[in-house]
Amino acid sequence: MKIFLTSALLTLALALGSVHAKEFQLPEKAPVLSIDIPDDWEPDQTDKGIEVYNEDMTIYASIESAGDAAGVDGLIARMRDTLKEQGKKIDGLPITKRETTVAGIKVNEITYESQDEAGPVKIIATTLQVGDVYFVIAVAVSKDADSDDRELVLKMLNSIAVLKGKK
Repeated sequence: MKIFLTSALLTLALALGSVHAKEFQLPEKAPVLSIDIPDDWEPDQTDKGIEVYNEDMTIYASIESAGDAAGVDGLIARMRDTLKEQGKKIDGLPITKRETTVAGIKVNEITYESQDEAGPVKIIATTLQVGDVYFVIAVAVSKDADSDDRELVLKMLNSIAVLKGKK
């Protein structure tokens, strides 16, 4: 079962083919979902999941387990701090907020228009709930990211799947 995180992004992703990628299952100790990371992007393990940059550092993505509902706010604050450390300004109000349920999975999405030293950056922060486990997904895409890498982000997001029996 695929989880579609954002209707706008993932509608495009459906039209794209498969990507050569490494599969990661999260959380590490008792996985409930998987995500495919492009082969030429080197993910780093965090204490709660993974984070990854494309080769020219114009795209950043992370997916981390917040554990239960109480951990979501702390993980979102940590995500904001990480993005600020990368030089992204996200102090403004979000431009969109969406809350939905897709195939029984609760999904919340906030989109920000941001800036860094290179110019405009789009940031999408998504929380989702699989059973009693919550995840925070952050994606930051610079205006300088090439179209091939933008397509890889869509494929990566489209690859997120709930592991069998974990809904």
